[in-house]
Amino acid sequence: MKKNITYLCMAAAALLASSCTQNEEITPTIENEGRVPVLFTAKNSAVLETKVNDYLYTSDEIGISMLSADDKNAIETNVCFKPDGSGTGEVTLSPYNGVDPIYYPTDGSNVQFNAYLPYKTSTSNTITWIFNEEEKYVFYTATTKGDGKTYNESTGLEQSVSLVFKHRLARISIDIESKDYEVGNGVTATLSNHPVSFDYNILTDEITFLDKDKQPLNALPNGNLMDFYVLPEALTQAETVTMNLPNGVSFEATLTPPADGFKAGVQYKYKTTLTATKTQGTFKATLEGFSPQEMGPLTSEEVPVEP
Repeated sequence: MKKNITYLCMAAAALLASSCTQNEEITPTIENEGRVPVLFTAKNSAVLETKVNDYLYTSDEIGISMLSADDKNAIETNVCFKPDGSGTGEVTLSPYNGVDPIYYPTDGSNVQFNAYLPYKTSTSNTITWIFNEEEKYVFYTATTKGDGKTYNESTGLEQSVSLVFKHRLARISIDIESKDYEVGNGVTATLSNHPVSFDYNILTDEITFLDKDKQPLNALPNGNLMDFYVLPEALTQAETVTMNLPNGVSFEATLTPPADGFKAGVQYKYKTTLTATKTQGTFKATLEGFSPQEMGPLTSEEVPVEP
């Protein structure tokens, strides 16, 4: 009796296993429906026309959206990808942590792609960049819009989508020197009037900011070097840079934009020498010799302190 029960159980198990196998074989999958996944590559040199050099690393997260090339309607929005490698040249981008790939439309229509990094989650079509909270201090975007190429399932079998990332921010660097003060670690600086944040539309590739939300922007100190990562289009008039020394003395410098404005992907370098005088207090500096990238020196002037 026990043997008969055992044989019946084994037969039932075999039948069940056969049933699962058959179901797996006949259940349609995305791949065997004929959909073609988009193959993305990106240049590891994240920007081409700048001295603010950076590279893509395997730890970077990239948001990619696919739009209809005709009406710009979203087909896939803010899908997270990561580089498969780092170094120089081009790298392949793969969906991050089990995320589904982006597939071309099966109707053969042409599409375009917008991408940005670092990736942020979003419940709308925009992400917000908050300057004084960002750890990486850099923001890149890439788009295939207007490159004259066709991207659909037919061409996708033969070509990858190459993304060339470019900076959307500029960097202002101030090298502080002094024989009278300690200007190493402990010096801080602020830029007087800069947007707190900006919104990036992941579908239109546009940046917007509000003038009413401007406030002092903190520098990223590195010893005696003060770096500001700024939104170029937001700085259209003279701004004040305040440099605070650990002993309580502060200096101010007037920062005037170039005639053609600050440019994304460009580093603007300044030097200033802070000189002690008999009167302690606030000092004001003026900018001289403004020229692209390698900027003129900031010379300090004493401002009398009221009793």
